[in-house]
Amino acid sequence: MTAPQAVTRKQQRRQDLTDAALRVFADRGFGAARMEDVAEAAEVSKGTIYLYFDSKQALFQGMVEDRLLPVFEAAEAQMQGFEGSAETLLRRQMAFFYDRVVKSDLRKIMRLVVGEGPHFPEVAELYYRLVLSRGQAMFRRTIELGVVRGEFRMRDAADHLPLVLMSPAVMSGMWKEVFDGLRPLDVDAYARSHMEVVVAFLKSGE
Repeated sequence: MTAPQAVTRKQQRRQDLTDAALRVFADRGFGAARMEDVAEAAEVSKGTIYLYFDSKQALFQGMVEDRLLPVFEAAEAQMQGFEGSAETLLRRQMAFFYDRVVKSDLRKIMRLVVGEGPHFPEVAELYYRLVLSRGQAMFRRTIELGVVRGEFRMRDAADHLPLVLMSPAVMSGMWKEVFDGLRPLDVDAYARSHMEVVVAFLKSGE
């Protein structure tokens, strides 16, 4: 067995564990879930999971790092060398978020944090630090770019718009998780409406 094969196997085992963690945490909640539950879902021994994560909180962090951070890295890569308008970039970033998070099982992480965060502040803090703050910073840079170029007229937009921009997208993920059986949400139509409202507001200067 060569070294590259060993690394690949280790990476795959970690991925299996974080995938299982997402399923178990989403089904049982962070508080009720046990490390042995995740090990069973991943079809490994309890001892194996501790070779990769020394606590449930470390496992949650690993799940966020493995599943969500690559999404943000890919979205941020869109800004490198982008030569189009700030509006086009903003639309692409939001479409990317809807496609890669809201329309995937990653929205379960958002629901998990909303439901468990008040009882486990360390989980909320970790999610804010790794995900929310990073997302807000990305959108802030795009809005600031639009203001500098004269595309957006909201001079104070960069201070408060990133949170306003993200909130409807997060809400759509919550809707898909909780209420979709009662009233299915057309995510694509919702996303288009979301962006039209945001762009019109940014351009209005009001």
